Amino acid sequence: MSTAAKNIRMEPGQRAVVLQNQMASNVLPWQDLCKRCGGELHVVPRPENYDWSAAVLRELNRLGKQVAVVALPNVHWTDGSHIDLELIGARCLELSIPLMVDLTQSA
Repeated sequence: MSTAAKNIRMEPGQRAVVLQNQMASNVLPWQDLCKRCGGELHVVPRPENYDWSAAVLRELNRLGKQVAVVALPNVHWTDGSHIDLELIGARCLELSIPLMVDLTQSA
């Protein structure tokens, strides 16, 4: 993720989107990117129904072009909740937002 973060273009005020309680390996590189570029780390809070996919899509729809990158696992390491990367990836593609996938903690 560190290498990916060093190759993402972020404008001041843009956001890097991650999930609440993600492993540090998928948070620290994006925090660093935000610090270097004047961006903001946007943490999607844990949804009550554990539907991370819907929660991420809501944030993408709300934030739109304010997002510079989305960095997600395919399952949340704390509870095994599945994240639909195809669905989220399609929305990222529509918005021209890179989707970085962290598979280091994946099942």
